[in-house]
Amino acid sequence: MNRLLKLILPISLLFALFNNAKAQQVTKKDYYEFYNSIISIDSSGKDILIKEADYYNLKRLLSTDSTNIEAVLDRRIWNIHTDPIFSKEDIETMKKQLLRDSNFKWSERKLKKKVRVLDAVVLVNDININSDSGWSSFRRKYGIGFSTFSIPLFSKYKSICVIYQSERCGSACGSGGFSIYKKQKGKWVFYRYYEMWIS
Repeated sequence: MNRLLKLILPISLLFALFNNAKAQQVTKKDYYEFYNSIISIDSSGKDILIKEADYYNLKRLLSTDSTNIEAVLDRRIWNIHTDPIFSKEDIETMKKQLLRDSNFKWSERKLKKKVRVLDAVVLVNDININSDSGWSSFRRKYGIGFSTFSIPLFSKYKSICVIYQSERCGSACGSGGFSIYKKQKGKWVFYRYYEMWIS
């Protein structure tokens, strides 16, 4: 009986550890569940979402480059590495997630809110969104503006999430920034903004 217990206990411990690790792995399904749960809260009324998830701002956020001139010149820039809400393990988890899914693209059919998903290439090449005349063309064809939404970066235990989102409505019209959400009683709840900008 003692031998049996000695054999069963380590096996059940390994099984529990494996299940816990597996439960914390971030999947694309997590991205859509998060997006679909908060989009009604944060909906800006824009029905266009850019297909390519915002990668640049998340990469900048997780960078440890001390030569970043922008960070040196602007002390208001948030440093995730010194924010006590995140552990080192959280940040490493986010870096791996970002590296793995750097080419993620939003799929219209997996979004609960009725939005039209546009390819960024269309905006830049076909409509020339960087000019006022391009914006006139965009508005005639699609409406007032569009949104970008990064992949949600989850903490190690998926209890905290960071996103970057922006809305554009013209060559000098828009807003954006980082948002942090915390999971409370099974629901994502807004916690705070960082590096908000508006033009």
